[in-house]
Amino acid sequence: IPSELFSLRELEFLELSRNKLMGTIPTEIGFHHKLGFLMLYSNNLTGSIPSQIGTLSHLSVLSLASNRLTSTLPTEMKHLTLLQNLYVYHNNFDEYSSLDILLCDDRNISLLQEFAADCLDY
Repeated sequence: IPSELFSLRELEFLELSRNKLMGTIPTEIGFHHKLGFLMLYSNNLTGSIPSQIGTLSHLSVLSLASNRLTSTLPTEMKHLTLLQNLYVYHNNFDEYSSLDILLCDDRNISLLQEFAADCLDY
């Protein structure tokens, strides 16, 4: 993800899907407190979702589908109280154990309207 984007503090919409991006999602993503839409699907992103994503208090749409992300969903995502659409399918997550924290508490992301994942063992 181009580092120049991190100087755009007023950014509200970031759509970089299907751009053959490689590497990890930078922790600096957490600097974009006004970001409402983050679309990074269908790239070659690796590593884990940074916990700093939980600081994006205006985020309503998060699409990280069809990458090569690993680990688990960070528990800090429970702070995304405006999140309405979450897409994380077609990745290499170890498990979705943090979903209980995200989805089972009315105080957390109660506005969630769409959720798409794969390989759930419930």
